[in-house]
Amino acid sequence: MNKISDQQSSQKLFKDWKFWAKLWIGILPLFSVIFFISFRIWVAAQNLKHGNSAEWPVIDALTKMGGTQESKWKLPGDPLFNPRYNLQKIIEWNLTQRVGYTLARNLFLYTTLSNLLFSYFFINSAIFHKNEGRGKIDNPNFGIFVMTIISITCFTYLGSLIVTDDTKNYDLAQWISLFLEHSVVPIIGVVYFIYFYNHGKLNITKASFIKEWLIVTTVVFSYFVLFTIIGFICRSFDNAFPWALEMSTSGYFPYGFLELDQSTAAYTSWMGPTLQFFSIVFILMIGTSTAFFFGFKIFLKSQVIQFDETQKNQNLCSIVALKAQKKLDVKEEQDS
Repeated sequence: MNKISDQQSSQKLFKDWKFWAKLWIGILPLFSVIFFISFRIWVAAQNLKHGNSAEWPVIDALTKMGGTQESKWKLPGDPLFNPRYNLQKIIEWNLTQRVGYTLARNLFLYTTLSNLLFSYFFINSAIFHKNEGRGKIDNPNFGIFVMTIISITCFTYLGSLIVTDDTKNYDLAQWISLFLEHSVVPIIGVVYFIYFYNHGKLNITKASFIKEWLIVTTVVFSYFVLFTIIGFICRSFDNAFPWALEMSTSGYFPYGFLELDQSTAAYTSWMGPTLQFFSIVFILMIGTSTAFFFGFKIFLKSQVIQFDETQKNQNLCSIVALKAQKKLDVKEEQDS
């Protein structure tokens, strides 16, 4: 009997579109992260193998499919070129150093970490689909945290493309990353969470609003503070490996505006480095996270309240109908 029951339960699960939606929403960003890093490592190996190391990791083999051959590395003399590491030193890197750089450069970015969290949430929810919204992690409160984190990724990345127009130089891996990590899939995930996810355990008290907002804000702010500190520690050692080479002046910061004594953020250089940091982190990141968090929380609270009222009205109607039926039954018995 148990085997038959399990088979019926599995068949029912596999026919549920919500299960498959969550599974694919979780898998696709994870695939993109793995493909992007693997592709970069492959390019590094191919360039080293064929003696094109001077171009690594600038010109990817698949840019010929439509992108340009313009180098993203800046040549000496260019004001944006990293002065701490000359091109010859980069050329002399062996495969292990290049793989190490590729892993560090991609795994520690906010985009990657937010997408790994996003994928984990949806895959976990798919695995425990029968109890959606009622788990320690698979619940609407943690879900709002995840949706806020991933929304920051989409908002800032897509916003930056408007300014930089970087897509004209994109290769295959970057286009995949754009759709699976920065736009289409995350947005579909957010839509699913808002309209189809079980929000029954949503905390709607004022105290929970403040507590959860502080958690989101602390996590976002801590990321930038942590990598600012790590960057300055690494930079203090002359022989430290430049794990974020082209991302900042010294090569030790995942984002240029974190290097507070360098004016490296090309589109905000007029501000000065310290003001860049505080304006971008506090106003953009913290402001955006606050807007998304309260937007999700308030909207879902209204949905939960509306659902509860509908349920109460339905229950009340059922009670009234049941009482009316009992009266009718009693009357029929008396008449007979």
